[in-house]
Amino acid sequence: MSIRTSNEVADLFAALAVAQAEMPVVPKDKSVRVATRTGGHYDYHYADLASIFGAIRGPLGRAGLAVIQCPSFENGRMVMTTRVTHKTGQWIEGDLSLAVSELGPQALGSLITYAR
Repeated sequence: MSIRTSNEVADLFAALAVAQAEMPVVPKDKSVRVATRTGGHYDYHYADLASIFGAIRGPLGRAGLAVIQCPSFENGRMVMTTRVTHKTGQWIEGDLSLAVSELGPQALGSLITYAR
């Protein structure tokens, strides 16, 4: 994973600090039971994407920040680029690359959601 930034980032980082101070802890109110290969299972709890974005949208907006996520495909892999931008035009971005095992719409949609 690589991280890239605009030439200047001082305003962006100051705004991120302000936004993060306002962000609540998002409760892990969803759960799933996963079967193991040995016949057992385990449970885990998580916060879904809608809950996370719902919690951070206000603090980000008030600080002049936005999040943009764009999927692309390179060499048989799905690459999710996430960019955080500031109203000054400053930005920071990074890529997450995941192998594509199936090309159907449901499989690709699931992979994109997982990457986000």
